[in-house]
Amino acid sequence: MKTAIVVGTRVRLAREWLRSAGVYTGEIPFATGIVEAIDPKFGKGLATVKWDLEGLSPQVLVVNLSVVGIPERN
Repeated sequence: MKTAIVVGTRVRLAREWLRSAGVYTGEIPFATGIVEAIDPKFGKGLATVKWDLEGLSPQVLVVNLSVVGIPERN
């Protein structure tokens, strides 16, 4: 069961999304951020994330995020 992502949750990009985008190395797979807002108009939501790494888009679909500290399952 996935933990719900709400405003204030520390997140990272989901492993599934990183693989689909071909991102296996570098800083992006290790970037974390805090969810500042969620717009529910886009499916399960479009999150605005304040990333610790500069240059990442602040707008990410919630389904492409995972909670930091919670192990992912395949």
